[in-house]
Amino acid sequence: KHYLKTKEAVEKLSNTQVLGGIVRDESIAMEQRHLGLIPAVEQERISSLVDKWGQTISENIDLDLLMEIMDNSEKVPDEYEPIWLEEKNREKTTVAVPFDEAFNFYYNENLEALEYNNAKIEYFSPIHDEHLPDADALYIGGGYPEIFKKELSSNKSMLESIKKFSQDNHPVYAECGGLMYLTKSIDGFEAVGVYPYKSSLTKKVQGLSYTIAEVIKDNPFTKKGTTYHGHEFHYSKVDYTGGSVDDFAFKMKRGVGINGEYDGLLKNNTLASYVHTHTSCVVDFAYNFTRLARQI
Repeated sequence: KHYLKTKEAVEKLSNTQVLGGIVRDESIAMEQRHLGLIPAVEQERISSLVDKWGQTISENIDLDLLMEIMDNSEKVPDEYEPIWLEEKNREKTTVAVPFDEAFNFYYNENLEALEYNNAKIEYFSPIHDEHLPDADALYIGGGYPEIFKKELSSNKSMLESIKKFSQDNHPVYAECGGLMYLTKSIDGFEAVGVYPYKSSLTKKVQGLSYTIAEVIKDNPFTKKGTTYHGHEFHYSKVDYTGGSVDDFAFKMKRGVGINGEYDGLLKNNTLASYVHTHTSCVVDFAYNFTRLARQI
């Protein structure tokens, strides 16, 4: 009933043909938890879900008409101008990127920007692998290290490998879950320990906002004075007791960050923050990242 009313309104008021509609069906819903949908890598029934989605779409959407509309639409160019600063003809470098149950949130364009700057992405698992792959730099995205803190903590060789990598001044960039992983501990479980602070999960949202940060300290990834845009969504917090404002690279103009005013812990060539950014907002990020990786 709701679909029919909506269909009538859209077609009447916008002169746009509706190709179908899908009613609420709990059998095709994905499970959720505190930060949203449970990632596909944790979903045991993901294959059967995808099959059900396909069947539901084919039964409720006029796919033949959709294909006809697509065939008659203006073609999308095969080539496009990159939205980031790049230099393809530089020496090859390798960036290690964790991708497993604990870490799997990345904007694909960020990885593409690294590749366009002649970086090879080397995926690995902080849970299942013994140590970092042979790489020049490390990019740790978001995920759920708090859910897999026991597994992450028990992999001592990986913790030591990453800590030494940072101590050796290799460029390391980490966002949100990656920040937690680089602290001393997660809910009491030993973590990498690049930063001498403890992180923990709370029952309340600590940060949920688009973010705007001013870069107040030169770092391997952005220059002082740069405006750093992104977003944050986290229930975790970092206890920076005993720390100093001098530890931070970002001053928050919008958003919470680590302490409501600052974010971006900087140590050696390692930068970690709660901000998830996109390469279109920080166009020289991948360029600077890979440039430093070649120098170490």
